[in-house]
Amino acid sequence: MAQLEYPTGIKGTYYFRIVPESYDQEIMNKIANLGNEIGYHYEDVDLIQKNWQNSAFSHQKIHHYSKDEMVDAAYDSFCVHLAQLRENFDIKTICMHGSPLSSYDNRIIWEKYDYKELGIIG
Repeated sequence: MAQLEYPTGIKGTYYFRIVPESYDQEIMNKIANLGNEIGYHYEDVDLIQKNWQNSAFSHQKIHHYSKDEMVDAAYDSFCVHLAQLRENFDIKTICMHGSPLSSYDNRIIWEKYDYKELGIIG
């Protein structure tokens, strides 16, 4: 799409997830080199939940984490992933990735933390 838009002067923001099936540095570079913004399509609450579930089952014990613990862990994860993306791109905007099977909305991070403090404008 970015290649089709380029000759017309249209520029946009393309959001990328951090997961291996979506994260492609070569494609992100090509899109950015056409004058487009790269944004973070985050899903850190969902990633933390899956990580905790997998680690609980691998140890044959289930620890019930509080919502506050989950939000803190998701925020830490978000910050790590944002820093990873910022190694190559000036990330200014974010967009939540929906996880319809999750019992939590990935935006709950922002009930406790302020993304603007990370230099995110929207």
